[in-house]
Amino acid sequence: MRDPVSSRGGMIWLKRFVKRGLLGSVLLPRRFHAYCVGAAKSGTVSVSAMFSTKYRAAHEAQFYQIIELAILRLEGRLTTESAKNHLRRRDRELRLEMDSCNHLAFFAKELVEEFPEALFLLTVRQPRPWLESIINQHLRVDVTNRQPEKRFRELSFSPPGVNYTRGEEELERLGVFPLEGYLRAWSAHYERVLNAVPADRLLVIETEKLASSTERIERFLFIHPGTIDIKRSHQHRTPRDYGVINRLPAQLVEEKIALHCSPVLSRVRALMDYEMSFHS
Repeated sequence: MRDPVSSRGGMIWLKRFVKRGLLGSVLLPRRFHAYCVGAAKSGTVSVSAMFSTKYRAAHEAQFYQIIELAILRLEGRLTTESAKNHLRRRDRELRLEMDSCNHLAFFAKELVEEFPEALFLLTVRQPRPWLESIINQHLRVDVTNRQPEKRFRELSFSPPGVNYTRGEEELERLGVFPLEGYLRAWSAHYERVLNAVPADRLLVIETEKLASSTERIERFLFIHPGTIDIKRSHQHRTPRDYGVINRLPAQLVEEKIALHCSPVLSRVRALMDYEMSFHS
């Protein structure tokens, strides 16, 4: 009698072999190839869930490998060729149809060049609700002893020159980052994607309208109508609202959002207007 553990291990090995080799494109053909590269807390979990019923989809696959690559990019220690090599290997191993991962925005240019058939879905959450959500996550999820995630947060939200200003004493007391750090990270994330992805390969969806945008997404990806699971469009809601933003001076928050996010918001709105005519 065969050892079930050995049999299972052999099957896992066989699947990996098929994915990584030339057989992958034959035995596991893609019905489409897409990346969801919205910012964290903008619906990337929901996008993965909506597709996973009918398609090969994942959220933050190979998380620690990709976050360590993002750290190298933020530190200026990653060459374009090294990034492309990792992305090619990752794609051979995963063979995903919907690859939903906010960290992949750091490599939008490489993805565009390496996978000319790939399309990109960009989920956009407005700055104020995004601020509330990301601060809630940082208060809820302690990464003190998880070095890669701790380093990534520091590089992303506390770059040199970013400091607390008057009115942000509550943020400093709680040990989260300054408003400028968060909002600059929000803008930088979307700028990376907007600067790298051609408009005809990019679909921008507001997070709040994700559930009502399934038909637009299906048309954009050229997939069969009704194959996106709309019931799974509200995944991973933050379980607790700490109410931090409401304890800050309202004028301060609005001024910071206008200062750091207005240019990107204008670009997003212009692109959405373009898409309404191009993809309709």
